[in-house]
Amino acid sequence: MINYPYQIASLNQAGINDAVASPAQSVPRTSAPTIRAASLWHAGRDLAGQALGRTAGLGVLVALSQLESHKLPIQIIAGGIGAIAAGTQAYLIGKHQIGSATALQKTALAFCTVTAAAAGGSVAALGSMQPVAVLASCAIATGTASLLNFLQCRDPEERTLTEKAKVIAFSVATAASLSGVLIAHQNWIAAEPTFAARSMASLTEAALIELCKTSLEQLGPSVDRSVLNFEGKAGVSLMGLLPYYIATVLFNGILSAKLQPANDSHAFLDLWGPLTVGALANAVRGAANAGAVYLQHQNKNNVKKTNAPIVRPHTGIQKPDYKKMAQKTCVRFFLSTCRNAMYFSMRENGMSMLSAACMAQSFYSLFAQNRDLIYDLMQGEGWSEPVLTSRSDTHEDSDSTIISVEDTETISANSTEK
Repeated sequence: MINYPYQIASLNQAGINDAVASPAQSVPRTSAPTIRAASLWHAGRDLAGQALGRTAGLGVLVALSQLESHKLPIQIIAGGIGAIAAGTQAYLIGKHQIGSATALQKTALAFCTVTAAAAGGSVAALGSMQPVAVLASCAIATGTASLLNFLQCRDPEERTLTEKAKVIAFSVATAASLSGVLIAHQNWIAAEPTFAARSMASLTEAALIELCKTSLEQLGPSVDRSVLNFEGKAGVSLMGLLPYYIATVLFNGILSAKLQPANDSHAFLDLWGPLTVGALANAVRGAANAGAVYLQHQNKNNVKKTNAPIVRPHTGIQKPDYKKMAQKTCVRFFLSTCRNAMYFSMRENGMSMLSAACMAQSFYSLFAQNRDLIYDLMQGEGWSEPVLTSRSDTHEDSDSTIISVEDTETISANSTEK
């Protein structure tokens, strides 16, 4: 838990209200042309990273698709990577939301991690659709419950769920996911013979994209998302969802499907065009999210770092943050494999290429737009809780009051600091 001073003012009793209101006026203003330039740079960087990552991923797919006699080893490797990716996300999110102090918390955390790892391995290696459907439903249900709890409970004491309640909620949700997978009786193995190879290609693509993002994020002007609290970041995801949704369905769904070769080709040149055209959707996402960060910055209640500028100047290529890159790669890779499993499941059930692509990409965009929020949760962020504290100091020659407004940034079950 991070507590930091929001403002300290020394004044007489009559000026207290002005002191409390003044932080809202201290947020730096940024011109619209500067924001537009930053948005264009975000779009360009995302487009370049996507084009590079998709091209490299396609190269891996073409190479692995030639190794038909080594299908089982590829499935084992892909399954192991899928288990690590899903298990890492479940462990880091559960560690902050459930906690790991008591035996009950440790049991629940282990249960969530193992279950997610098993589901991730099954999806990446076999293309199983059942874990995808159950985990997606569970994520939507728990996210909705958390949001409703935050919106309805204005009292901080009521808003913070007890450790026991969180443990029970996570355990029930995970048990429901596991039960749903076990009772499903459809085919667990995708009909696509190269699915595991596609998972390995998705890993290559995700890793290169995140390498570009963490290295190039300050190449040219860029908006600083970290100045927002969790509410502001959630607002950014919501505001940028519609443009990204439309662009994803248009470029990754309709246009990509139209450009696909009529035969089931694995030739590099046949697939490069349909694959890279989808990078345009991420350019739209980058620009839209940059603009949304600026708009959220205008809402003073969503600003965490009040004196930090919203636009960072050009500082050139940065040394990659490998820990951040690895965790974000896990998120991107797992979402991509889930999308692929959904697509091939619908194709297997008789849906046309165009319809299946549009349906899979539409569902994928809902989760992909929130990739950054998933990463934030993995770092222990959550709904913030502002706390107002006041202290009066009496001096012989004057009456003065010290006002200190602190922002408790993260609410999680295992956090005890305020």
